[in-house]
Amino acid sequence: MHATLTPRANFKLIALWCTLLTACAMFSSRSAVLPFVAFGTAGIVAGMLQTRALLGRRTSFLRAETALEVRRALVATLPGKLAVAMVWVKAAALLALVLSQGEYANVQTILGCYAAFALARECASLPGVFGLARAS
Repeated sequence: MHATLTPRANFKLIALWCTLLTACAMFSSRSAVLPFVAFGTAGIVAGMLQTRALLGRRTSFLRAETALEVRRALVATLPGKLAVAMVWVKAAALLALVLSQGEYANVQTILGCYAAFALARECASLPGVFGLARAS
């Protein structure tokens, strides 16, 4: 099983994203809460889809030894394809925020939105990661 599919790796990522989100929240305007919540909500959905993919194709993920094999196993399921699509939609939304040159077009808000999505996705995908750990 690839190292990124272990609970330990996920907890490290959760700590990283939590730290980044906290720092961004401290230095962003109060109104940035709305985009943080929106991206966090999208991250929860992506994480739940990822969990469904992980639990639906356990053997494929357990056999995966490279990041490419993990990606291949992920997109072999509809929930996995949707989770990957959500990552691309998130990237497009972040680009739109930057190009809007509006209130949210600043480094701390953009990074905070990214961190909110990633943190929520990692937390929501933990049941799938623990399911893989039990199966290995």
